[in-house]
Amino acid sequence: MDTELEKKLLDQVRQSGNSESSLLELIDFYKQADVPGKAVPYLIKLLSKAEDVERAAYYCIEMGVEMERNNEYEQAISLASCGLSRQPKTTDILYFLNNNMGYSLIMLGKHSEAQGYCETAINLNPDRHN
Repeated sequence: MDTELEKKLLDQVRQSGNSESSLLELIDFYKQADVPGKAVPYLIKLLSKAEDVERAAYYCIEMGVEMERNNEYEQAISLASCGLSRQPKTTDILYFLNNNMGYSLIMLGKHSEAQGYCETAINLNPDRHN
């Protein structure tokens, strides 16, 4: 991981007063560096500033996918739960939040808990094969 770039991005976040664009750039850096866990505190800051429910839920999906990719299913579940708690209305966002929650629960062997989320995802979009 490029520690000089990380330092520069952290300084940029501080100087910008946690602006959305600076936070997104830092989060993306951590995703690209394959250390998404380091991005979680900045995602929380981003979510606390997000006024748009759909956008906030989308951020939860994006970060949750990174957690799944790194087999961090508990964190992926927390992110999907955070996204669902915002009560988004967009079908695709609801689909992915439910699908990803179900997937992460399955990966942890929690099949009965996953069933409702998987069924909701299927009902939202029965043609999607994810």
